[in-house]
Amino acid sequence: MSDIRYIKQADMLKCPFAIMDMSHYNEDGTCKCTDPQERARMIEEWEYTEEDFIGAGILPDGSDC
Repeated sequence: MSDIRYIKQADMLKCPFAIMDMSHYNEDGTCKCTDPQERARMIEEWEYTEEDFIGAGILPDGSDC
């Protein structure tokens, strides 16, 4: 049997992009948009751009605007 994770809708909607992939969220429900490795994956796999992050209020160093 596999482990099943659920995320609250409210937590998902806190993500600037409302990503529906559970691997994008930490165990506590926070999103990984400010994590450099996750950001690189989002750009490579999901075709986000640096401009998308800046527009969402996330600076290149992962901090909030």
